[in-house]
Amino acid sequence: MSGKIRGMSTVVDLRSALSVIATTYNRGLGTKVGVEAQDFLRRVKTLLLPVPAGLQVVGNGGDGTAAFCPWIGVLDPDTSKM
Repeated sequence: MSGKIRGMSTVVDLRSALSVIATTYNRGLGTKVGVEAQDFLRRVKTLLLPVPAGLQVVGNGGDGTAAFCPWIGVLDPDTSKM
């Protein structure tokens, strides 16, 4: 991993990004700003994850209600819209 996750530096490997969610996500904390895992999922699109050029990285921990299964997705903007 390059940089630090908690400070959300911009260069992160995929394993580290998934590890942050696996170790910090707590559905009971909700989706508010200031919840570490939720903040990370909102910012995942700004990280420089090692994905092929042209693909888009997105994350979601729920909209209003925290998700049972938070996710990070790698999407092709030609076939997927977020």
